[in-house]
Amino acid sequence: MTTSAYPVPVYPPVPLAAYSARPNAAFALSLVGGALIVLGGVSELILAYTLPNIYATVASFYIFGWIGVALGAVVVLFGGLTFVRPQHHVVFGAIVVIASLLSVVAYWGFVVGLVLGLVGGVLAITWTPPPTVFATWGGLVSPTGPVIPGRACLRCGFLTARDARFCPHCGSPFPTA
Repeated sequence: MTTSAYPVPVYPPVPLAAYSARPNAAFALSLVGGALIVLGGVSELILAYTLPNIYATVASFYIFGWIGVALGAVVVLFGGLTFVRPQHHVVFGAIVVIASLLSVVAYWGFVVGLVLGLVGGVLAITWTPPPTVFATWGGLVSPTGPVIPGRACLRCGFLTARDARFCPHCGSPFPTA
C-alpha cells in the first residue's frame, strides 16, 4: 500500500459557535409550514377520492393535491437545508418563500402553513451569522475573532496567515511576492 508524499494537513479547530449558530427559527417555522402545506395537498387528494365523479373537478383536485404535496415537501426540504447548510441561507430561504407562495393551490396550507413558510423563509434570508462563523467558513480563525486573509501552502495545502514565511505544517518556504 502506497502512501502520499504529502502530509495530511492539520486544520484549525472549529469553534463551538460555528456549530450552534444556525437559523433555528427559520428551520422550525419552515418545517411546520411545509408540513401544513403537505396536509393541505393531502386533503385535496382526499376530496378528489370522495367527490362524485365530475371529471373536471376531480382532475383539478388530483393535480392541485399532488402539486400541494410536492410544494410542501420542497418547503420542508429547503427549510431543513437552511439548518444543515447555513452558509446558503439566502438561496434556501428564497426557495422556501417561493414554494410557500405557490402553495395557493393546496388551500394555502390552511393559511397557517403559508404564513409560517413565508416567515421562515424571510427569517432564513435575513439571518446573519456571528463573526466567528464567517471566520470558520473562510478557513482561518484569528484568536481575536476577525478573519485573517490567508494563503495556502503549495506543497501540503495548509492555510496560514498571509504574512507567514514558512508553512507551519510542513515547513516549506512560501514564495516572496
